[in-house]
Amino acid sequence: MNYLRDRVTAVVGFGRCGSSLTMKMLHTGGVPVYADNFVTYESVLSGQPQNRLCLIDCLGKAVKLVQPRFALPPPDYFYNFIWLERDFNEQAKSLFKFLRLMLGVDTSGFSVEKNAACFRQQTPRLIATLAAYPSARLIVLRFEEILERPEQTAEQFRAFLSCDFDVDRASSVVVRRPTFCLPTVAELTWRC
Repeated sequence: MNYLRDRVTAVVGFGRCGSSLTMKMLHTGGVPVYADNFVTYESVLSGQPQNRLCLIDCLGKAVKLVQPRFALPPPDYFYNFIWLERDFNEQAKSLFKFLRLMLGVDTSGFSVEKNAACFRQQTPRLIATLAAYPSARLIVLRFEEILERPEQTAEQFRAFLSCDFDVDRASSVVVRRPTFCLPTVAELTWRC
């Protein structure tokens, strides 16, 4: 059975979880995507998953949905949820770096520990909520595993979606690098 067709494949997680890289892998492997650009794969739905009109356009495609603690997609669609996790402290560091470098936000008053604790507390509840959606399918992947084992991750995508998916092409877009928060923003080096 092809689990891509007639479903919304939603890449979900807190900011800086590896959602852009996952979308890039899916897109390169042959999954149609719903995005405004092919660098960060953001779309009008990225922060507003409750937008039902746009969700209709996402059937049979992958879409990035970030910040699920603020808005979840409506439960009356068929979903393939790909939940992404990352070491919570490294994720918080990356989020603050992104806010500082990309948006010019002064993050000197932000706390990595408090933000990481928020991610840690909310993750199990949000995963359970998404898993309870009627007709939803869900896998949980770690950012670190994607970087360390891209071929196995691409195989997981192919098995999860049961579709024609090019594992070699998908895994080829992953740049081997350390899993800790780097001083630069990876998306700045990607080409459309």
